[in-house]
Amino acid sequence: TLLKLARAKGHAATFIMVTAFASVDSAIDAIKAGASDYITKPVHQEEILHRLAQIEALGGLKAENRALRELTRASEESRYHFSSPAMAEVERLVSRVAPTPSTVLITGESGTGKGLTARRIHDLSGRKAGPFIPVNCSAIPENLLESEFFGHTKGAFTSADRARKGLFLQSDKGTIFLDEIGDLPLSMQTKLLHVIEEKAVRPLGSEEVRRVDTRIITATNRDLTQM
Repeated sequence: TLLKLARAKGHAATFIMVTAFASVDSAIDAIKAGASDYITKPVHQEEILHRLAQIEALGGLKAENRALRELTRASEESRYHFSSPAMAEVERLVSRVAPTPSTVLITGESGTGKGLTARRIHDLSGRKAGPFIPVNCSAIPENLLESEFFGHTKGAFTSADRARKGLFLQSDKGTIFLDEIGDLPLSMQTKLLHVIEEKAVRPLGSEEVRRVDTRIITATNRDLTQM
């Protein structure tokens, strides 16, 4: 009864049932109720320690399995398959640049996997546990760019009925992926350069400068040199 009540209240502790009235039915009931083990009296210290060591080892394996499943899921999401020498060179460059703090520019036609490559860089970096925030620069209206990127305080402009954390602060300790960077207006490029140089943002309507630790990956299908 106590075990069932504890489980119903969400207690995560490991339970070992100890009883002097052993039966197959009571053992089955205890395991069904959530007990990790079942011991009959008389109990010896060596047996208790042995059972505890087994439970501890099992808990470690479960935690390791959870971590491996999460790592596999993230790896599958960012994995691409290829056979061409050109993509082999891309993968070689990705593996070289991923562990560094460098800002990255990915170029190529639409549909060639620039977003997938950006995610791959993030997942192979030391920031993989942090957020990965993709941003389509061409999809944000020009008058909202500064608010979207840097955030704003309540009342900063007419429709600002609450404070909002910008995309750069949302990606702190992680990566922000600025897709279609070639479509970013010139006025915004200047403000973005300031963020890259100073590693800080100032939300609209605020006098407070916020430090931000964000890696920037960008992509474009346009010829930036020609532009």
